[in-house]
Amino acid sequence: MTEKSLAGSWERVSRAGAFEQMELAVEDGRRVFHSWLHERPEITDGQWSLKGCRLEVRVPSEPALSYTFTVMAADGKRLILREAGEPGAGRYRRIAP
Repeated sequence: MTEKSLAGSWERVSRAGAFEQMELAVEDGRRVFHSWLHERPEITDGQWSLKGCRLEVRVPSEPALSYTFTVMAADGKRLILREAGEPGAGRYRRIAP
């Protein structure tokens, strides 16, 4: 699992999953996170980090918004995340640039 394999835009294809659409990006050396709900911005100032198979998303402007996921699978086309405390895993497909 590498940051490079996670970086990009993703769209949820399952009922489970915290975000409808999300982007994990690196901008000027910073790991930034954006999400959209119904094609409207939801989180615009998030940060993310990857430690082993653990993906953490934090929103500095809203400390109550933090997420911890276990990355179950990640390849060039799909991403499966299990959020801590949730029974199901969110399944995402990469959105073509």
